[in-house]
Amino acid sequence: MNPSTSNQNERDSSKLQTENPSTSNSDYQDLSKLQTENPSTSNQNERNSSKLQTENPSTSNQSERNSSKLQTENPSTSNQSERNSSKLQTENPSTSNQSERDSSKLQTENPSTSNSDYQDLSKLQTENPSTSNQNERDSSKPPADGLDLSIVVPVYNEEKSLPDLLERIVTSLEGAKLSYLKGAKLRYEIICVDDGSTKDGSAKWLKDKALTHPNLKAVLLRRNYGQTAAMAAGFDEARGDVIVTLDADLQNPPEEIPRLLEELNKGYDLVSGWRKNRKDAALTRLLPSKIANWLIGKLTGVKLHDYGCSLKAYRKELIAHIRLYGELHRFLPALAYIEGARIAELPVKHSKRKHGVSKYGLGRTFRVVMDLFTVFFMKKFLTRPMHVFGILGIVSMTSGVLMGGYLSFLKLFFNESLGDRPLLILAVLLVLTGVQLFCFGLLGELLMRTYHESQGRPIYRVRHVIPSKGSQT
Repeated sequence: MNPSTSNQNERDSSKLQTENPSTSNSDYQDLSKLQTENPSTSNQNERNSSKLQTENPSTSNQSERNSSKLQTENPSTSNQSERNSSKLQTENPSTSNQSERDSSKLQTENPSTSNSDYQDLSKLQTENPSTSNQNERDSSKPPADGLDLSIVVPVYNEEKSLPDLLERIVTSLEGAKLSYLKGAKLRYEIICVDDGSTKDGSAKWLKDKALTHPNLKAVLLRRNYGQTAAMAAGFDEARGDVIVTLDADLQNPPEEIPRLLEELNKGYDLVSGWRKNRKDAALTRLLPSKIANWLIGKLTGVKLHDYGCSLKAYRKELIAHIRLYGELHRFLPALAYIEGARIAELPVKHSKRKHGVSKYGLGRTFRVVMDLFTVFFMKKFLTRPMHVFGILGIVSMTSGVLMGGYLSFLKLFFNESLGDRPLLILAVLLVLTGVQLFCFGLLGELLMRTYHESQGRPIYRVRHVIPSKGSQT
């Protein structure tokens, strides 16, 4: 076959596609058929075509540009089998094959045709997250339901007291006429946290009662964690603007709750009950309590008559900044003072225990002292640990260096023996201790920064921001 004739045919074919695209498909099909029947001729034509493109690239490029322009301007006349599916979906997705359509492209351009169940669920969770799965909701940050009050009651083997307790709480709150509500009804919830009761049916009673009582929520812990953990669990579940804590033994009467709320509304962040006429044993309960209250007041600077009274009222925003560990529940006023809270104390009534036995005793004294030192350190040096460890380290090192200098003076000028003098060992010990204390201070500074920065926790608390007159306008 003559190569020049082949080249001429290809140029004529390209020109024909440009001038009359309707005849392009037929010629292309004939050419494909010819290549199938006579592959040697096809190979020769391809080699000649490559040579032609090398010698005269402008003609080939012009043909390709014309062909691309033709497909863009009139895609309906091009060959359906050679059509680019991605180009077709972009320019005219309604005519593309449904089975080969890209699902992600379909959801973007025409979401109404995607899977309805999955699409509706995703859209619903985006527009209205409150309707998402309840099990995935973070219980520590429950949604605000517009409640005025949450009452948190830790429970540990108090089954006989629970019916009377619940009734008295409801009666006192339903009949309460609080001045700051201006006649509106008090919206409240009662959160009873069972701290792993095993000696009676407290957990079962709470579980059954919560299914029928409109204001009762039962939180059942897996085991006995202690009163601090039970209170923390109740705080996490609370949704009210004000939180009141109360023991389940009925020694603190629930009828005192409205008085605490009225006092709190005077501008305080925490109101602590004071059992002024306490009905407990003088030697085993009253005397240790008085000593502990005096000591705590001295070390923390928060002087209250009764730290051990569980009847207290807190503002929710204050509790949100306090984390309880160990047995720090009895130091909540001191922890609140660290957060800048305004604290008041209100005398409340106190009654003898009717059911069960007390869970407190002299055995807790040592734990109270240890927690007291923790609170004292947090109050004074939480954001500046180097001020305590660094100062002690410098004092220790300085003392050791001075002793070492004195011993060196004796050795150099008086040639006295130092090997049998305890002062030499003390000097070395003081220097090493000082270095360690100074290093503890540096580590404390690093940990303090990690503690605050990792949580985005500022070292201050803002009560109010009053904008300038210009910013208000």
